[in-house]
Amino acid sequence: MTNALLLDIRENSWMLEEELRKELMPHMPGVQIYCGIGDESLPDVTMLAAVQLYPGVAKKLPNLKLIQKLGAGVDKIVRDPDLRPDVRVTRLKPDAPAREIAEYCLAYVMREQRNMLFHDQNAAHGRWEQKAPRQTPFTTIGVLGLGHIGGRTARMFAGFGFPVLGWSRTPKEIDGVE
Repeated sequence: MTNALLLDIRENSWMLEEELRKELMPHMPGVQIYCGIGDESLPDVTMLAAVQLYPGVAKKLPNLKLIQKLGAGVDKIVRDPDLRPDVRVTRLKPDAPAREIAEYCLAYVMREQRNMLFHDQNAAHGRWEQKAPRQTPFTTIGVLGLGHIGGRTARMFAGFGFPVLGWSRTPKEIDGVE
C-alpha cells in the first residue's frame, strides 16, 4: 500500500486545498495528495491534514495513521467517535497564527482602551466629545492558558507595558507575566 495524503480544509477564506497541494507536492514525491473528500472511501490515505475532523470522514479512511491539525486545538478531533485509537493526532505550532491571535487580542484591548466605539458613535452623529483613554500601566490583562498562543499573547501585552496575569495548568516562567 502506498501512502496518500488527504487535504480536507474547507476554509476557502483561509487556505485553499489546491494551493497547499501545489506547495507540498515537491516535498512529497511519490505521495498521492487528494483535495477534499466525497462519498467514496479512500483506502490509500494514511495521512490527513485538516482544520477539523468533519463527521464521517474517519470512517472513509480505513488506513489512516496520522491527522495533522491545521490550527489550534485537537479536542474535537480526539473525541470523534469514529476515530480509531491508534491514529496519531498532531498539530502545527507555526508562529504566524499565534502572532495573529495575539495581535487580535491587542487590537481589541486597544479599541476599548482608546474608546474607539465611543468616538465612532460621536463621529456618526457629527460630534466630537473628549473622553480620556485608559492608561496602559493601570489596565491589567489576564491570559488563561500560557501555551504556544497564550504565551505569545501574554508576552506581547507585557512588551507594551501592560501588567499581565497569566494562568496555566503547568508552571510557566514568562518575563513580565505574573
